[in-house]
Amino acid sequence: MNNHLLDEAIMIYFNHVWSNKEKMKVVHPWLLAARQSLLKEPEGAVTDLFE
Repeated sequence: MNNHLLDEAIMIYFNHVWSNKEKMKVVHPWLLAARQSLLKEPEGAVTDLFE
């Protein structure tokens, strides 16, 4: 499987969760850490989906 496509799919999911975080009782710390990790990816990666 293409890792870039997997990262893109993960970011789409994170975007969904992140946009609905106010409706949730809690956002798991692992999700937040994973999001931060993907946001630190090199330029040209799919990190602009959160911006």
